[in-house]
Amino acid sequence: MQCFSRMGVVCGLLITMSFSTAPLYAQQQHLGPLDDGVISCAEMQKFPELVFVESIDLGSGHGSPVEVDYTCGAGLAALPFMADILQLAEKIRGQPQPGVCTGTIIYAQWRYYHFGLLKAGIAPRLFLDANLWLTDPQVQDSYFAAWAVESPSSYRLRQAFIQSRKQTEPLLEHHYRAMGLDQAKARSLANKVMGLVYMRAAGAFPGSSSFSTRPKQLSALATAANAPILEAEQVAAALDEEPAAEDIDQALKLALSRNAPLAIIQMLAERLDSLDRGDESALFFALSNRDALIYLLDKGASINYANGFGKTALFYAIENAQPEVVSLLLERGADPNRSYKSIEEIEREPCVYDIKHGLRTPLMHAAQHADLAVMALLIEAGARLRDLDSLGWSALDYAVTHERSENANYLRSKGG
Repeated sequence: MQCFSRMGVVCGLLITMSFSTAPLYAQQQHLGPLDDGVISCAEMQKFPELVFVESIDLGSGHGSPVEVDYTCGAGLAALPFMADILQLAEKIRGQPQPGVCTGTIIYAQWRYYHFGLLKAGIAPRLFLDANLWLTDPQVQDSYFAAWAVESPSSYRLRQAFIQSRKQTEPLLEHHYRAMGLDQAKARSLANKVMGLVYMRAAGAFPGSSSFSTRPKQLSALATAANAPILEAEQVAAALDEEPAAEDIDQALKLALSRNAPLAIIQMLAERLDSLDRGDESALFFALSNRDALIYLLDKGASINYANGFGKTALFYAIENAQPEVVSLLLERGADPNRSYKSIEEIEREPCVYDIKHGLRTPLMHAAQHADLAVMALLIEAGARLRDLDSLGWSALDYAVTHERSENANYLRSKGG
């Protein structure tokens, strides 16, 4: 090949490249799917044995050495019947945005989890044989149940997750049967996938050797209160073992969450010198049981007891659309203007709460979540229309922002 350029070196490089391009291109055609650092949906389906290896490095922080098409329609996350349980898992996990509270490891956790869902959808036999570490189900169930009685909203999430799993697991088993797997393998696969999702939701803490102490689990008394068939005799027998007040409180909240008979609730409550315990007290868990609610109030439960960021039982009654309970609480002394803490107060405990609107009032909560009947009760009880939260929002702003036009018009009519 002749070169007429006076820049001989550059010309020489061009000549060298012209002779080497063809064989290099030919070599690239035989590279594995991992070698170019990009894994497409097509490559996952064509080369599952090469893609879904347990030694794959998806990084340990924000970045990953391998770019994966996590939106691949062949993965389990794309199946419509999986949507509900996957969304619930994220709500339960409740992971804030990366920052000083979490670090960038949460990006890696997300990648490995979703890679597992891809593997379970595209290469189920490989997923079944994979050395997937899962927490002991009994330990995790106990930890999950203990977490659930820290708040009524947590309890509802756990119950929704359990129900969703009951509905989803048989559908997933049927999906695997349709892929040609026998019943035993399809069932094992469905169970293993549910274990993976469970780990995403409830975490791996109970079985992690990196923690010197395990998170709180259900006590023996709470386990009796959580039994499928709740029996007073079992609860009484567990009480005879002189459990700690913390364990009695946990059992009481479980019994209240399950709408247990008043006799069992009284049996537990009578053993406590104070009903105002935990981040959210027993009163928060009694809002769906009028007799229990009145009993706890008569026994001295503080009606304005607030959780760590200032939320009282009145807020829960509002968001649960329980006007009769709102009325009862107001009659018994619930403060219609008791707000969340200020953002400055909330941020004194960093990494605990993800609250953007400090100083939120019950009326603001009602403007977003409730109806005219609840707002009328609050205003009649003295709720202030023009209070502002930490971002300068009024109750009217909440109604408008959340497209509650009827609530907005009502507030305007009252001078909001």
